[in-house]
Amino acid sequence: PVETVSWNDCQEFIKKLNTITGRVFSLPTEAQWEYAARGGRKSRGFLYSGSNNIDEVAWYDDNCNKQTHPVALKKANELCLYDMTGNVLEWCKDWFDSDYYSNSPQDNPQGPGSGSLRIFRGGSWFVNACYCRVSCRGSFPDNRYPIIGLRLVLNPPQQDLEFDVNGVKFTMKYVEGGSFMMGALDDDDEAYDNEKPSHKVNLDSYYIGETQVTQALWQAVMGSNRSYKWKGDKLPVETVSWNDCQEFIKKLNIITGKNFSLPTEAQWEFAARGGNK
Repeated sequence: PVETVSWNDCQEFIKKLNTITGRVFSLPTEAQWEYAARGGRKSRGFLYSGSNNIDEVAWYDDNCNKQTHPVALKKANELCLYDMTGNVLEWCKDWFDSDYYSNSPQDNPQGPGSGSLRIFRGGSWFVNACYCRVSCRGSFPDNRYPIIGLRLVLNPPQQDLEFDVNGVKFTMKYVEGGSFMMGALDDDDEAYDNEKPSHKVNLDSYYIGETQVTQALWQAVMGSNRSYKWKGDKLPVETVSWNDCQEFIKKLNIITGKNFSLPTEAQWEFAARGGNK
């Protein structure tokens, strides 16, 4: 692993990497880092990233011979991520505040707005097992240390995506995540009871179809058109069951290598209301 790179060195590296690739890499937030280190939704609650036995997953002071080791030699965690415990510490995007957990927001915490120290996580070859626990937090001034490196996260491109399936083009519109009041207001006399109460919902960013799925796209994916008597490439497909949609999506994902799905009800309403706009 690369080490002896300051937090600002990492920013310069990421800036150049983004220019080369056209992507949006960054350091992980502290919350993103710990969620991944714990195994995300597959977490089994280990003390270290991937095991309760630190020797299975980490290079640390008891087994490292006072040096770093090639990456991915130890056991991976539940997300198939290597070396999130040990080898080198990893810079995070956040400033450090020892009391931040007391007022940290529940949704996508970004850390304090300012500070003098930067967060690092994960333990290293230099420290003992206590400092390698997935919950352990550390901070240093922005300098270069032979025990700190970095791990990247890739942020979704904040732009519309265009696809071509067998000559049929369609566009997915980027919807920036945010908060909204879902449902109808109590004083809306035209609303049904199942539209109430209005309640706050927080959503991460996602993509949604610019238009309803057309008969042309359905035909390109499924090889047939189930629509009723109104036929036309630019007409929306209809007379399709929810299960028909799942089969269509399954085949579309195979063709494109992507992960399309139907929107959740919350995603649908947020987009219909215009999102953050």
